Amino acid sequence: MNRDLCSALKKEMDRRGLTQTVVGRALNRSSATISQYLSGTYKGNITALEKRIKSFLESSETRSLFHQDDLPFRLTSVAKRVMGIARLCQVDGVIGLVVGDSGVGKTRAVREYQEQHPEAIVIDAFHHYRTKDVMSDLHKAVNLSGEGTVQKMFRDVVERLKNSERLVVIDEAEHVNLATLDLLRRLNDFAGVGVLYVGLPRFREDVSSKSGDYEYIKSRIVVPATLKRLTLSDTESLVETRIPSANGLCKVFHQCSAGNGRRLRNLLNNAVRVAGHNGGKVTAEIVEAVQKELTV
Repeated sequence: MNRDLCSALKKEMDRRGLTQTVVGRALNRSSATISQYLSGTYKGNITALEKRIKSFLESSETRSLFHQDDLPFRLTSVAKRVMGIARLCQVDGVIGLVVGDSGVGKTRAVREYQEQHPEAIVIDAFHHYRTKDVMSDLHKAVNLSGEGTVQKMFRDVVERLKNSERLVVIDEAEHVNLATLDLLRRLNDFAGVGVLYVGLPRFREDVSSKSGDYEYIKSRIVVPATLKRLTLSDTESLVETRIPSANGLCKVFHQCSAGNGRRLRNLLNNAVRVAGHNGGKVTAEIVEAVQKELTV
C-alpha cells in the first residue's frame, strides 16, 4: 500500500469535503472499498485501485489549478426564488413545483437550502427511477435501512416524519412516475411534511397537460413556478468571484452565456485558463473565442 498516496487522498477529501461514497462513485468502487483502503485493511487488487486513485488526484489537481470547481454560491435571482419556495413549502407543509432550463442553477439552490436547513431531505431522481427507489432513499434519509416493501417503508417514513415540519425535495423530478407522485402526495397527507418538485419545464407541462389520474396530483400543487434565466446583475456577482473588478467583461459574459449558470461557469473557468496560459488578463476577445469553442 502506498501510504503517501493514501495520505494525499485523505487530504483531498478533507479539502473538498468529499465523502467516501462520492469518492467511490468517482473511482467506480464501493464506499466500503474506500473505507478499507483509507484504514489500511483493503485486501483486493490494490495496484488497480491505486491506479484509479492517482488518476482521480491528478484530475483534482488540474481542476484546482484552473479553477474548474463550481463557482462560489451567490444569492442570484434564481436561487432566491427556489429557496423562497422551498421555505414556503416547508413552513406551510404544502406541495410546490419549480421548473427551469438545465444549467440555470436549480440544483445549486436546492443544495444551498439544504446546507442552511439540514433537516430538509433532498432526493436526486434519475432515469427509470422507480417508486421503490424513491421509498428506499427516503427510508435511508430518516436513518432506516432502506429495505422492505414499498408500503412498509412508506409507513416507517410517515412515522419518522409525522409532525416533524421537515421538507422533502425531489430534484430532477421529470424522472419520477405517476405512482411516485401519488406516494409523495400521500406522504404530504399523512406526515404533513412539505414536498417540493424541482425539474425541467417538461415536468410542469406533463403534469399540466394530462388529465385523469394526474388531476388530483395537479390540484395539490399549491406553489407552481417557472424560473427565468440569470439577470445581468446575477452574472456580475458570479463573474466577480473569479475576476474581481471585471467591469465591462460582465456584459460579454452575460451575452455569451445567455443567462445560463452552467454555461457561465464553463466560460469563466476556460477564459481564466486561457488567459493564464498566455500570461495575461481575461479579455472580451478571449471570452468570445472560448464561447465559440464551447458551442456544440
